[in-house]
Amino acid sequence: MKHTLLIHLGMRKTGTTALQMFLYENMKTLEKYGWCYPDLKPGLLGLQYVSQNKENGCVFYKEKGKLDVTAENWNRAWAQVLQCLKKRNVIISDERISIWDTNRFLIAAKEKYDNIKILIYLRRQDRAVESLWNQKIKNAEEGVYQSFDEFLYSKTELEEAPYYQLFYKKQLDDISKIVGKENIIVRVFEKEQLYGMDHTIESDFLNVIGIKSKWNEWEKCNFQNIRMGGNYLEIKRIFNSLNKSKGFDIIQGKNYECLLELSSIYGKPEQEKGCFKKEERKKFLEIFESDNEEIAREYLDRKEKILFYDKNMDYPLYNHCTEFEEDMIRVFASLIYNQSKELRQLKRQNSILSEKIMLSNMKEKKLLFFGAGYKCRKLLDGLMASVELIVDNDLKKRGETIKEVKVVHIKDIERWTEYFVVVTCDKTKDIESQLIGYGLKKGIDYVLAKEYFVNC
Repeated sequence: MKHTLLIHLGMRKTGTTALQMFLYENMKTLEKYGWCYPDLKPGLLGLQYVSQNKENGCVFYKEKGKLDVTAENWNRAWAQVLQCLKKRNVIISDERISIWDTNRFLIAAKEKYDNIKILIYLRRQDRAVESLWNQKIKNAEEGVYQSFDEFLYSKTELEEAPYYQLFYKKQLDDISKIVGKENIIVRVFEKEQLYGMDHTIESDFLNVIGIKSKWNEWEKCNFQNIRMGGNYLEIKRIFNSLNKSKGFDIIQGKNYECLLELSSIYGKPEQEKGCFKKEERKKFLEIFESDNEEIAREYLDRKEKILFYDKNMDYPLYNHCTEFEEDMIRVFASLIYNQSKELRQLKRQNSILSEKIMLSNMKEKKLLFFGAGYKCRKLLDGLMASVELIVDNDLKKRGETIKEVKVVHIKDIERWTEYFVVVTCDKTKDIESQLIGYGLKKGIDYVLAKEYFVNC
């Protein structure tokens, strides 16, 4: 019997990140039960990932959600998936699959492997879109600063308006034409409807794939999206409205951290807030009533045709600023930006001076970086001098390029005296021993970048 490829279409605001963190941390335990959640990132070309990214389906997409089924990385990733499927069932999970080119992705996936099942979680439309607006304001995604009503019907270059993404029936029907309705697993993202003692996305997912075991053998990730409560979300929305073309986006990350911290300190414990008034919420959900009934009947075999059991329609509203308050926030944000701009200029001047001092003994030698890691990349971003080569002790990095500079292995260097070496790593003791062994002297033939750059 062929193994199953389970593709989790991570609908937004349905606990997707928490589930991916859980799967990533429990790879070994999953294998005991015949399931594999493969890390497909190693071996792919030209992709850089931050460590907290635990979704494995992201490798199929290029930047800005572009899907290219002819790209080399597409084929490389599928080669890994097919190799895993020889031994176990495989799980692929990513939010992008539910947003961009879903049908095209699944058609191309079917060409690679035919025993596919689709898992999709659905959240009540009003709560889904409110949560999405909250997230986009909090993270300043695409400079979102509209009111909720404006956001609901606004479209971007890559996506249709959020309102039109809430008609789940059409998406399910389109998917069923590709993989067959019998291969679609629909679950409802409501605490009452999630399986397991604690009614969590993790326990529900394990039940879906047929794993019934004690929780003590699983790593609990306790992942939570940090909520920006009180007035702080509205303040963040006003911050987002500042003109990005003038460079205000540079301070977005800093004000995000500041507002989160203030929210955690001074924010009062409160129930979830909403954007709809009670009657508005009822009318909004009536738009999807027929759709939801059909989903309940066709995809969950519910004769009563009820998809969402949660009937709560009354949530306290998010706070809104007056025009005067909005202007005050923008004034203080502008002052912060001007100070930040001056500070960046001073740091740049200091960086140029540090580089001159660090390379003062280089003379006619060629510049060589030792260490092909994160600090190397950071130095290359700000360095004015031209780097000839990057050397590293890791054989696996040989042949790579970083910022168009070739990476070689330490044994590839024949004449060390031709180079002035800058050690980019934090831990330098062993590297210094190697360089001294080659007859190099500190300060004359090599330097440690960390002694010249504070954040290196």
